[in-house]
Amino acid sequence: MRITGIMPDEPCPLSIGATGTVIRTTYGAISQIDVSWDDGRNLMLIPEDPFEIISTTADAAHSDGVAEPDVGQAR
Repeated sequence: MRITGIMPDEPCPLSIGATGTVIRTTYGAISQIDVSWDDGRNLMLIPEDPFEIISTTADAAHSDGVAEPDVGQAR
């Protein structure tokens, strides 16, 4: 997961380009994405936040050894 833009409603936003690993997601009246940020911060994302999903080499490698990132916005 990588932050791609400014988080205007967050009083202490993550920096653009910050990366982390998704721990879990919750769906319901309030959907949230729990992320373990590489800089040690604890901040959950909501689907409206500016982010993209990126893959690691370990989970994106194909049999030919080429990794393709999964880019998109979670909804």
